[in-house]
Amino acid sequence: MIDRLAWVSSFRTVHPGKKMAVSVLLLVTSVVWQNLFFGLALAGTMAVLSVWFGGVPGRIYGRLLRLPLLFICLSLGAMAVNVTARPLTVTVTATGLQRGLRLAASALGAVSCLYFLALSTPFTDILYVLEQIGCPHLLIELMLLIYRFLFLLWDMADALGKSAKGRLGNRDLRTSIRTSGQVLAALFIRAMKRSSAIYDAMESRGYDGRIRVLPGFQTAASRKEGKNGRRHL
Repeated sequence: MIDRLAWVSSFRTVHPGKKMAVSVLLLVTSVVWQNLFFGLALAGTMAVLSVWFGGVPGRIYGRLLRLPLLFICLSLGAMAVNVTARPLTVTVTATGLQRGLRLAASALGAVSCLYFLALSTPFTDILYVLEQIGCPHLLIELMLLIYRFLFLLWDMADALGKSAKGRLGNRDLRTSIRTSGQVLAALFIRAMKRSSAIYDAMESRGYDGRIRVLPGFQTAASRKEGKNGRRHL
């Protein structure tokens, strides 16, 4: 879902280096400064940019924030609450609460920066920037292949899980354990076969040790210019 939203984002034609530079700079500032108001303002600004200007549905953006917010709330509680063993007492100090709020706001601002980058920049554009700044080609290709294969694994696991569920493979605990083992075994075998097929397809297309992908922001910009040109004519 994040990958699909990135490809249709309104910020897709913006150079990914600019988006990465802004996101990383604001993220580092939020983590280092740990200011309550700056973190909240940063989180709100990134949410507005992603939803209002980027075109991400607010419902989906809120759903993506659920898990980070859960961990942030747990961290806030752990920092605000002070527990002593002898005698057993549970107290909440003003200092701990203020520190927890600053940390929570800082973490929320940092997560919002990462979401803005992920929801507005396709993964191939991120790899393009990494290549431009001198990241090793082997590492970039491994990242691209692993990222692509995660979606394939997810599709295969989802299909196997639905098939097992349709055959009542989770009707009780014992059956669920046995079904899980069978699903994992089948997933491993299919993953090996699929990886071999992908490598054969790459070899048949002239793979010479490097994967060359045209960045998405360039293709989107060229399409936009083409549409504008046709309208002008």
